[in-house]
Amino acid sequence: MSTVLEETVQDGVPRQTISYVVEGDRRCTAYLWIPETKAGQHRPAMLALHPTGPLGKGIVAGLGPRANRGYGLELAQRGYVVFAPSYRLVTPGKKMFPESVHDVRAAIQFMRSRGEALKADPERIGLMGDSAGAHLASLVALAGSDPQFSSEYKADTHASTPVTVKAAVVFYGPPEGQKSDAMPTHPIDIVKDVKCPVLALYGAADTGIPVPSVTTSRIMRFMPNRSL
Repeated sequence: MSTVLEETVQDGVPRQTISYVVEGDRRCTAYLWIPETKAGQHRPAMLALHPTGPLGKGIVAGLGPRANRGYGLELAQRGYVVFAPSYRLVTPGKKMFPESVHDVRAAIQFMRSRGEALKADPERIGLMGDSAGAHLASLVALAGSDPQFSSEYKADTHASTPVTVKAAVVFYGPPEGQKSDAMPTHPIDIVKDVKCPVLALYGAADTGIPVPSVTTSRIMRFMPNRSL
C-alpha cells in the first residue's frame, strides 16, 4: 500500500513523494519520477540509492550542493522511471546492518509488484548508488536470494517478489577487504556466481576511497563461464 504525499514537476519531469509499506506498520518514503509515457509503454527503471548525508534521497534528486550527485533526476530526464527510496542509515551507536539491505530489497519488490502502475518494466530494473548507496547496491545486486538477506519482512505483501536486477552502477563503493562494524559484509565476499553485471567506478585522485585492487584471478573465480 502506498500514499502520494506530494506531487510536483522537477526540471520538466513529474515527481511524486510517496510513502509505502515495508513491513507491518513500518513505512519508508521515496521520490518517484515517471517520465511521460505512451499508452501501453513500460520504461526501464532505476533505483537511485543516496549516499550518507542529511538530505538523504534529496541528494540524488539534485537538491544538494553537488550537481554530479543528482543522478536520480538525470536518469529520469533521460527517460527512466526512477525510484529513490529512503533507507536506514548507520548512525553512531545504532546498528543498521542488515536492516538497510532489507530496506533496499523491499524497494525493489515494491517496484516490481507495481510495475504496471508505475509504467515500469519489472524485468528491466537496475541499481545505482554512491558511497553508502554503492555498498548497498553492490550487496543487493550480487546477493540475490542469499538466505542471510532474505529472512526479514516475511509478512510483507511483496515478500515473495524476486529482488533480482538487471545491472548495477556504483560510484566509490568500499574497496576490497574494507569492512567495519557498520558494514561487516563486503559485496565481493558473498559472490558465488555473477548474478548481474556491476560497473564500479572510482576516482584515481580520490584520497577517501582508494581504487580497489581486485586481481584478475579472483574476478575469474566469480565468472567461470566468461573470459576477460
